[in-house]
Amino acid sequence: MKVSLGSLIRTTLLLVFAANVLAIGVARCLPSAPESRTLCEARMAGFETFMFPGEYSGPLLLDRRTGVTERLPLSNNEVFEHISCSPWVDANGESQLVGCLVERQGAGTRSTLNEIGLGRITYPGGRVVDQVSSPVVPSGPPCWMPGTDAKILFAGGDGLIYRFDFEDAHSTDPLKKKPVPVVWRVKDKTGKLLPAGMFSDLSWPAERRLRGRLLVALRRHENRVKNARVYPAEIWWLMLDDEGKSIIAASRLTKPAVEPGGLIPVDSEGRAETVEEACPVIGTSASGDPVLAYLTKRPKEYGWRLQIVALEVDRKTLAPRVVEGTERVLADGCFHTPPVFSTDGRWIACVRGREAMIPRIDRLQLEDRPFQVVKESKRQLHQLLLRKFVRESLTKTLRPATTSLPAA
Repeated sequence: MKVSLGSLIRTTLLLVFAANVLAIGVARCLPSAPESRTLCEARMAGFETFMFPGEYSGPLLLDRRTGVTERLPLSNNEVFEHISCSPWVDANGESQLVGCLVERQGAGTRSTLNEIGLGRITYPGGRVVDQVSSPVVPSGPPCWMPGTDAKILFAGGDGLIYRFDFEDAHSTDPLKKKPVPVVWRVKDKTGKLLPAGMFSDLSWPAERRLRGRLLVALRRHENRVKNARVYPAEIWWLMLDDEGKSIIAASRLTKPAVEPGGLIPVDSEGRAETVEEACPVIGTSASGDPVLAYLTKRPKEYGWRLQIVALEVDRKTLAPRVVEGTERVLADGCFHTPPVFSTDGRWIACVRGREAMIPRIDRLQLEDRPFQVVKESKRQLHQLLLRKFVRESLTKTLRPATTSLPAA
């Protein structure tokens, strides 16, 4: 059988064309892959739109390197809240922002919210990559899971932690993508499952010394049907399994104010006097030391207080813990929004509103070694106690023995 050169060329061209069409179709059906992404610190931090209303309704972003604020370019019918920036950039140098994306219809007081879901937007381009309708939405800024994948964790309004993968290869249909709750599997020493609580204010630090632990504000409660006791929110760390589907370890990070089963002190009006904690964020000082920043509030106080405390890693358990005696209050009258560390660790930003309840972003300067004086004092105290112990031990060892003589 003879085949002409012309027919062979035509057949080859048809096969190449068909292969290209098939490749393009497959590429459009599959989600975008995390190609050429480079890990880095999150560039931007977002603030809620209602705090800073203006002529343009886009969310306000703070550059963690320069401290400059700007508006995210979105259309007038889009509302983007609870924003969190990716810890990586793509080949074009763009980051991605995730949060709660809402479509609004109408203008002014007659506007209505059409659909609520999860959104993924490029920065600085402002292009909407994903808009997923979801039955549960974040109650605060989500946190990105480690790596260069578009995977996030967020706390829902029901107090549970949810996991969502924007680039799940097994769910190419956006309508079938739904957040999956993370299962609580923390047990005590006897193997009994410990009671969980209500989670909020998630934060996944980039600090490697923390070994991938997640920070949350946890409101513990008892599982009794009647007279169930709910405790004030506390700062905890959580450890997830390798797949990020279950919580396998958890512990209180800050100093306990109320022990489990203890009584909550109340004032004459029956209001709890314990300290409420929220919005934990870990940053790195200019000297490279990890610093925990979080908000605290008592019932009768105006607004929240911004506190910082030094962190260290336990040598036995490898778990983070606060250094006692290093707590410092940086500001009061703060709004309930996560503080923002600069990338160089020289300042921290918070939202305050003293005059006429008008919020403003304050940048507070941090020393290169903010806890050096406290640490040096504790080190000197330990040295003095050690010298005293050694001196007393030597005195007892070298003291001559005395024997009682019989009376004459």
